[in-house]
Amino acid sequence: MLKQKKLKMLNLVKDPSNFGKSYIALEDMTKEMKFPCLMDVKIGSKAYNPLKIERQNMKIRNSSSSSMGFRLCGLNIYELKENEY
Repeated sequence: MLKQKKLKMLNLVKDPSNFGKSYIALEDMTKEMKFPCLMDVKIGSKAYNPLKIERQNMKIRNSSSSSMGFRLCGLNIYELKENEY
């Protein structure tokens, strides 16, 4: 059964490689789980990093980001019968 848990922001971190912009460091909500299943979802259809804008726009155009506003980038599922991810 899934427990409802509130995500905690750990701190605000400045990234010198990205023009000193800040990003949020979040708590690892899977640290107490034995075999967590994870999904990486990118939300939005706009590129923000000027250093990567061409590559980001290509990903947006060639994925569901342009039409649906999100895309699935990764999935990690634990297969209990096989005892592996």
